[in-house]
Amino acid sequence: MQRFRHDITVSSQQRNDNAYLMIKIEETERIILRELTEADASFIQKLVNTPDWLRYIGDRHIHNEADARRYLENGPLSSYREHGYGLWMVWFKATNTPIGICGLIRRILLDAPDIGFAFLPEYTGKGLGYEAAVATLRYADHTLGIKQVLAITMPENAASVNLLLKIGMQFDKMVIMGEDEEPLMLFSTSKTENDNHMIDEITNRFFSFLSTLTTPDEEPGNIHDFFIPEGLVIKNTGMIPEVFNPDAFTDPRKLLLTDGTLTDFSETELSGKTTISGRVAQRLSFYRKTGKVSGTPFTTTGVKTFQFIKTRAGWRISAVAWDDEAV
Repeated sequence: MQRFRHDITVSSQQRNDNAYLMIKIEETERIILRELTEADASFIQKLVNTPDWLRYIGDRHIHNEADARRYLENGPLSSYREHGYGLWMVWFKATNTPIGICGLIRRILLDAPDIGFAFLPEYTGKGLGYEAAVATLRYADHTLGIKQVLAITMPENAASVNLLLKIGMQFDKMVIMGEDEEPLMLFSTSKTENDNHMIDEITNRFFSFLSTLTTPDEEPGNIHDFFIPEGLVIKNTGMIPEVFNPDAFTDPRKLLLTDGTLTDFSETELSGKTTISGRVAQRLSFYRKTGKVSGTPFTTTGVKTFQFIKTRAGWRISAVAWDDEAV
């Protein structure tokens, strides 16, 4: 594991001298991630007794610095020696003080390391947790070569859930970590890339289907290949939505092939963003369509929203709604 030496000035409450040598993990614009040492016992005692720690992580029964040193030795310091990573100190450069911890934890019941974080109350809501978490994932990937990172959190811990989603992790399932334990939300980075690729492919197939539908010399395919049977297509270009099932949406458009009303038609996605949560997903898609209506060229832009669900056959569209000239 690559390590960096870095001199960090600390307060006299932490150590009698002004500075001591630390092992730096990562550095961003505002923070430094560095390894914890026994000299951080006073800070750890303060952090683990904050209301959010006690509520969402649990009482570690750390009532003095001796307790904190045992926690450090049995936890982060032991993890550094055994795994080469662990929970790291988050050091705020603006005030030259420790503000929290963030890093990787290896648990027996999980298949990959999970990211953990906690901050003093006065430093929450400032984007510092996001900065530390992104730096942790970057270090895990680029330096440690860890491609899958998990995360667990209580469902009622909205701040933690929001942060995990913000750094690109996706909800996977509920897990129970021990007897008499409440179910926890399990997040993962590992499946996101593959799921996004599958959703991208289905979205592209949908737009390709629309383009070839009105091209006589091309086979449009079967819309049921990427919709669930109960799927909905919703046109919301006016004040009253028009709702179709896949066949009711497709059949009238096939008639355009025979009367020549619509020719040279093409519809393409300009940009799209997908959000995946477990076995459901949503995509916001901006598009452009061009063609000729009764010989007159036209170009229209708009927005589509796709709803996806994950089935045994893979991701499928459950609903798509659109509005022309929305961009």
